[in-house]
Amino acid sequence: TDSLIAGGTEVNFETNGSVDFSKFMKNGTIITADYKLPSSGMSSKMDMDSLSNQRGCDVLKFVAADDADLKDTERILDTLRPVCHVFISPVFGRMDPKRLVEWLKGYAFKDKMDIRIQIQLHKAVWPPDARGV
Repeated sequence: TDSLIAGGTEVNFETNGSVDFSKFMKNGTIITADYKLPSSGMSSKMDMDSLSNQRGCDVLKFVAADDADLKDTERILDTLRPVCHVFISPVFGRMDPKRLVEWLKGYAFKDKMDIRIQIQLHKAVWPPDARGV
């Protein structure tokens, strides 16, 4: 990693948010942390200390399956008040992207938070169960 950064390459570390990624937080790196919401069954494993220290260049990502996940997203964002970029995606086949847009209009606009919606593009382009694409 250090030699890549020294050569001018930006390095993006992606993690599911359950590990301490602080040792990778240095100039030339971006941390993309995927906060696991209740529908994933992994929300209790999130490392809130690391997540609360994300920088403006980092990314906090959520993948929501239902309204309970959206409610938990609100709780996490209200707690962390992140300075990093925030992305949220609907779980393919479980949440209509229109529902996510409606939630965003109600929550993010009210709090003037910069939250971006993304979709799992590979599932929109190829069959949802395709592997290796």
